[in-house]
Amino acid sequence: MTLTLLLGLTLSLPTMIDEPTPAAETAATRGREIYLAGKTTGPEIRLVLVNADLEMPATSFPCASCHGESGRGTREGGLVPPGIRWPELMRPATVELTGRKRIAYDLESLKKVIIDGFDPSGVELHPGMPRYKMSDPQLEDLIAYLRVVGEEEVFDPGVEPEVIRFGSVLPLSGAKESTGTSIRKALEAWSEQLSIQGIYGRKIEWVFEDSASTREGTVTALKRIVEKDVFALVSCHLPPGTEGIEEILAGSEIPMIGPLTTTPRPEDPPFRWIYYLLPSFYHQSKSLVEYICIEVPGSRPTVAVVMEEGQLFDDALSGVIEQLAIFGSEPLLEIVPAEGHFDPVLIADALVDSGAEVVVVLARGPLVSRMTHR
Repeated sequence: MTLTLLLGLTLSLPTMIDEPTPAAETAATRGREIYLAGKTTGPEIRLVLVNADLEMPATSFPCASCHGESGRGTREGGLVPPGIRWPELMRPATVELTGRKRIAYDLESLKKVIIDGFDPSGVELHPGMPRYKMSDPQLEDLIAYLRVVGEEEVFDPGVEPEVIRFGSVLPLSGAKESTGTSIRKALEAWSEQLSIQGIYGRKIEWVFEDSASTREGTVTALKRIVEKDVFALVSCHLPPGTEGIEEILAGSEIPMIGPLTTTPRPEDPPFRWIYYLLPSFYHQSKSLVEYICIEVPGSRPTVAVVMEEGQLFDDALSGVIEQLAIFGSEPLLEIVPAEGHFDPVLIADALVDSGAEVVVVLARGPLVSRMTHR
């Protein structure tokens, strides 16, 4: 369900025309980048929010975010940003919210409304309309694009009138082959359930690339799949320690939704192309300790930690120790058995002797099962 909701939200993002090659660049193509993204070559474009007396980069509120990629206008809360396609601008119109009539724009009044926020009748626009700061050449480029905005139907990569194409990098060979095969079957079954209605009426197609169960293979597979016309990457299996993922996604501008990894790395501010569905072991362990220290009835309990040897749970252990320190405590006992020597009987005896009231076990499934059975 979470995946379905996230995909639905992502699909509501504006669509974009394929980037032109540098040789084909024109004033309109440069203006298109300003309209869609609030940026282009040259000085940084800025905007002012007059109701908040706040200046910020135009990338925060590009034209398309309110007026729509097609220029047909949208509804944003209590605001009704109007359509701004060229024929609409070049004829008189009635303001929907107030019923006020305005005269047609010409080139000079169009520049004035973008920069100063006054329409051709000399009336100041709603403060929700940003006032943009850009160079004269950038303003000319934007107007060149306004002449053609909305004249053709455009789609994001991987989106066609009847099809939306997702991709996933999975271990379809090597040590994790069974895991990758299970994930692939689950994704195909999920999309099959949606086959009648589809997503916004579109049938789902999949592109899978094999990571061969290695970090290097994962990076290679990612480089291949971003070249294959996919809208988004979903449930990619990422081995711990895989490097270079952010650079590949940023370069392709393809989002990765719900990567499957034991070491998620959420950033602050968030990296815009990766959407984790689960927190890291570090954050999970901090939340667990906070629950133990606040929600468990009675006095603050003493805590022991049993951790599987290796680096997999190092971040989780750090989270436990840091959160206990916040509550003025520390682990009563830390047990890290050597590999191959995870003896639940000996561990249980040590825990009993320690007097610990709560045990935090940081280990994989089979070892946890042996502990709980004991």
